Amino acid sequence: MIEKTNKMDDSRQQTELKQCPICNNHESKFLFTKNTYRICQCPECGVEYVANAPTKETLNDYYSRKEWFEGGEEGGYQNYDEQTLDSIKLIEGLLKRFAGKEGSLLDIGCGYGGHLAMAAELGWQCFGVEPSEHAKTVAEERLGGLASIVSKTEEIIPHTFDVILMLDVIEHVSNPYELFYPLFASGAIQPHTIVIITTPNTGSVTAIADPENWAYRHPPSHLTYFTKKSLEAFFKAIRFTQVTIQGLHPLEADTSQSELTLERYAGLLLEATGSDFQQFMQERYVPGTWSEIAEYEHLPRYRLACGYAKGLTVLDFGCGTGYGTAMLANVAGSALGIDIDSSALEWARRSHRHANLSFQQNGDFLTDFDENAFDLITCFEMIEHVTESDQYKAISALARVLKPEGQLLISTPNPEITSLYGANPYHLRERSREEFIDLLSTFFKNVQIVDQYALAGVFFSSDRDAYQLQSLNNGPISAGKALAYIALCSNSPTPKLENKAYVDTDRDYISTRLQLERKLTKERLECYLSKRRSWTPEQPTSKFGHIILDSKRALSEQISRLTAQKQELIKQMIELCESTRQAGQCNTLNGRYTELEHSDAIKRRRLWHRLGESLKATGIHQNHTFRNTYLLARALKHKLLQSVGESPAAKYCINPVILEPNNQAYIVRQPHPRHPTENRPVILHIIANFCLGGSSRLVVDLIESLGGSYEQPVVTSYLPKPSAYLNLKIHKEANANNHESFLALIDHYRPQFVHIHYWGDCDKSWYAQAFSACEKKGIRVIQNINTPVLPYSSPTISHNVYVSDHVREIYGHGDNKALVIHPGSNLEHFSVQDLSSQADDCIGMVYRLETDKLNSSSIDVFIQVALRRPATRCLIVGDGSLKSAFEKKVAQAGVSDSFEFIGYVPYQDLPSFYRQMSIFVAPVWKESFGQVSSFAMNMGLPVVGYEIGAIPSIINDASLVVDYGDSQGLADVIVKLLENRNKRLEIGRRNHEKAQAEYSVDAMIKAYSSLYASMSDETTI
Repeated sequence: MIEKTNKMDDSRQQTELKQCPICNNHESKFLFTKNTYRICQCPECGVEYVANAPTKETLNDYYSRKEWFEGGEEGGYQNYDEQTLDSIKLIEGLLKRFAGKEGSLLDIGCGYGGHLAMAAELGWQCFGVEPSEHAKTVAEERLGGLASIVSKTEEIIPHTFDVILMLDVIEHVSNPYELFYPLFASGAIQPHTIVIITTPNTGSVTAIADPENWAYRHPPSHLTYFTKKSLEAFFKAIRFTQVTIQGLHPLEADTSQSELTLERYAGLLLEATGSDFQQFMQERYVPGTWSEIAEYEHLPRYRLACGYAKGLTVLDFGCGTGYGTAMLANVAGSALGIDIDSSALEWARRSHRHANLSFQQNGDFLTDFDENAFDLITCFEMIEHVTESDQYKAISALARVLKPEGQLLISTPNPEITSLYGANPYHLRERSREEFIDLLSTFFKNVQIVDQYALAGVFFSSDRDAYQLQSLNNGPISAGKALAYIALCSNSPTPKLENKAYVDTDRDYISTRLQLERKLTKERLECYLSKRRSWTPEQPTSKFGHIILDSKRALSEQISRLTAQKQELIKQMIELCESTRQAGQCNTLNGRYTELEHSDAIKRRRLWHRLGESLKATGIHQNHTFRNTYLLARALKHKLLQSVGESPAAKYCINPVILEPNNQAYIVRQPHPRHPTENRPVILHIIANFCLGGSSRLVVDLIESLGGSYEQPVVTSYLPKPSAYLNLKIHKEANANNHESFLALIDHYRPQFVHIHYWGDCDKSWYAQAFSACEKKGIRVIQNINTPVLPYSSPTISHNVYVSDHVREIYGHGDNKALVIHPGSNLEHFSVQDLSSQADDCIGMVYRLETDKLNSSSIDVFIQVALRRPATRCLIVGDGSLKSAFEKKVAQAGVSDSFEFIGYVPYQDLPSFYRQMSIFVAPVWKESFGQVSSFAMNMGLPVVGYEIGAIPSIINDASLVVDYGDSQGLADVIVKLLENRNKRLEIGRRNHEKAQAEYSVDAMIKAYSSLYASMSDETTI
């Protein structure tokens, strides 16, 4: 028992909670003192809490004693076994709801493991968290290999749980968010996860009648006291959408009443599900949710900004969840946080409350704000989340609202570091240090760059409070613990010891920490697997034997089941930890390399870059005076070029990309000119991405079929590595900020006309530069509208070619330039000898895994089928930024064994994957034609999908499409077809006939040949 003396203050956290731990209201009122602890109440949400809570170390020592569990202490248990048995009915009722299913259970504060034993008896995968070393030891002895029990939530192996229990736990912590943040961070809680909470009811009549002497009022054991209102407020804050609360343990005086109000119960029982907080926090930093690395990345930037913000009017642009804006408000005259995301701002307003702090939604680059409105603007880790054109708009807007003497403090991550984390679909355009400077120098005369490092180090200090360091958490440096004490001794006067700091530059803290975390996760998984294997039926179960198992026969059956069904899952989890991140890293590096390759190549050809590299070799670039002079000279050069109008051809060297030979790519057949002595007219194809998709294949078909009459070079902004196609003339131009490179290409090739394959959306700004160049040069354009988007409007367009009647009807209504030409497929390539040889029990899709047609929910229908039919193969062919998100969702659903993520596949190898399928699935959110569907149809496959875009007209069977987003309904269609082979064959034969009649290459080429001929006499506007 902790003594009730003033000595307790020495071990207590001296800084009281000055705001409500649930809703962050600053106006809590003092109620009374209990056991020297001050009890406060929030008037807004109703929670009561201990303001001067003890430290975590003190509480850990308190709960680790055997006496607290078995000694009858106040706040402890008279007998823990009996206390556990009190909740047996509750747990039994819960587990019965999962009858016949083997779920996964996490018990936070599992004590002696009674709840875990009951779940293990039903074959559940069981995990527990118990910070008390005494209770953890007892539970492990009694349960053996039936459960994995750890001391901290962070030590749980990567896992998504079906049920999480926190029975009489939440009242023992001063900050309930700290219970949940690690669970969300590890992916343990997903929308389907059910969370069960029991806690004393501070809204009961007994608590209201005598709050100071209420039976459950015994700090430091209980630190937070909930009413129904405050419990609902907390679970709403962490984004649970379905929350039910009912009474638990009716008060003795009211046991005769048939219906009891909630006030007549001693406890509360909560069940919650539907939280998307894990997805919410993925790209919105909330302090406490991410790793220590994230704290070293994010918090120091705002700590640095606070040094510039004292008394100023501050704007935090892209404030996210508002934690940094709140830090600035502590020193600023006023602080305004701006963000485009309403859900992030909702969190910010609820979590951070200061009189001089406000938040506002804005998505139009501050057009409503006056010029010269702010003294200081911060913009941390925002610009990489928007397209390149929007980056320029954002910096321009910030420069406009900043006072002439004001300062902008802005950051963006180093792509070499972000690549360590794997692919990030939220980052649309990352910049190198040099590119970052170029962007900012466009709008600001003075740009200084400070590099941020996270390094391990050692420092020596004779006076820690005077040392020129600041605490990350705003506390005194003297609060740190010294590693050792070093003295300088002499009988003569000694020089004053200087403060020295040494950092380890040979060790990259972030990459080292990530490697250690992966290694630790793998070791935890292997340890867990080892324990499962080593546990035997003969292991004693002590007096909990009647709860754990009824017989040795049941135990043997359970071990057999667990061995067969769980070990493979654990093996996959181990491999996932190693391979997923590495695969994502490779994809990210390839994407960034190709994105930057062109601009780097141009820079290397320029005299100024070569001069810069020569100066760097001398070391003179380290001199600040030289660097400032160099920046000034570069700015003057930029102005000079603008004034004299340097020609595009002089600035850009026109060289096609050298495509690296590989065995995977399709080799384009280049026809010989029909008249070798004559120059063929040139048609310049412009397409944003030259990957595996149907638009790229259309260009290849035109080259192969009409190449004898026309020379057809290609311009693109992105090429995959390895390339999807070889043996063609292709130029890579990634710059979406000006049209000069397009002008240079037009000057070089002098095309008869330009064929632009338009996608719009995120590539619109890139296409805009191509159209601008054509307008300036007076070149006629054929525009293919390849996706369901509005055509680009330009006077240089002669014809708009729509890929389906659906796209023309919606986006080309009234368009007098409109044509419809269906994309034709090489149906000989996508064919089978016998339509009745269709495979069984495999569903698949073939797409570029990007957001132009798919989204993160596109994988849901496959997961639904895999959950119902574990033996069914799910074949995902393609690569892109969504792949890692798909793999993560599949792993969280526990169906990884059913999936094969094939990745990028060369065109010539695609038929072999179609032949493995029983059904082709089109889970798209947008589709203009769907050439991959026509491939499947010609191979005799049923095609199913959402009723969106051109999908219904392609499938031409209302029974095979469902409302968009209804993954359950689409899964129903698929399951029925998988169970009816004759029906699949009938649909397959019908699809084959439709494909042969409507979607051939010959028909498409004939239409384009006629169109190209009609353009021959219209080469100028």
